[in-house]
Formats: sequence, structure tokens, C-alpha cells
Amino acid sequence: MREIISYPDVRLIQKSRPVNLEIDMPLVKSLIEDMKFYIGDSSGVAAVQLGEPIRLFSFNFGAEVVFIINPEIIKHSPKTMNSEEGCLSLPVNERRVMKRWKQVTLRGMLIDGTIKTFSTRDISCRIIQHEMDHLNGVLINTKV
Repeated sequence: MREIISYPDVRLIQKSRPVNLEIDMPLVKSLIEDMKFYIGDSSGVAAVQLGEPIRLFSFNFGAEVVFIINPEIIKHSPKTMNSEEGCLSLPVNERRVMKRWKQVTLRGMLIDGTIKTFSTRDISCRIIQHEMDHLNGVLINTKV
């Protein structure tokens, strides 16, 4: 099982590449199994946090845990909120207040190949933005 990598590991600050399903499906399935181990410790985890810089992350959506491939935020509200966040790749006591959109619409692929859209607010919305930052090589302790 892959372990969470920690800052300052340079893999955390590189942009993750899109998943090519024809080539990457065995890797994606293996990562999802490893990501499941961290569900109780976190509200979401990105593949790059397990050392694999591909565009895949998990997030809590109500009572469901979603694993999303090649996600993209396709819409967001103009309004923002402040959110105190931590990260599995940083020390437990390292937290930062982040400015996040109040609502986002996320589109991506599920493991079965279905394209799905999620309209979110509140905690799911913040988790999605945090995990999207990971895919773009941004950590809460490096974001200005």
C-alpha cells in the first residue's frame, strides 16, 4: 500500500497529468484501493499525495465517497467564504484559512467510465477545491 507523501516532497508541487484510461486503468484501480485506506483520516485524498501525479482524487459527497478521474470545475459562484483547512501531506497542526468559492460544479469520470457532474456547496465544495489544488501542484502552505 502506498503511503501519504509529505511536503517538501517535490511531487506535491508538480501539476498532475490527465489519466489516459487505455493505459492507466490498472494504476487507477490500484490507487483507489490505496486511497480507501485514508477515507477515515480525511475528507478527500489526491493521487499525487500517494506519489502518483495523475488527475484522480476522492471526496466525500454526503454519505458517499466519490473517486473522480480527470475532474474539472466547470462552474463556480462569484461568492467566496473563508475555510480553515489542514492536509494529510502537512503536519497535523499546520492549518491555514483559505478563500474558497461557496459553490462549485465539478465534472469528471467515475471508475465505471460514466461522466458525472456534481453541484456542491459547503464542505464538499471546499474539499473539491482543496483536492483540485493538489492536482494543480498547490498546497495550502504554498498558496498565496
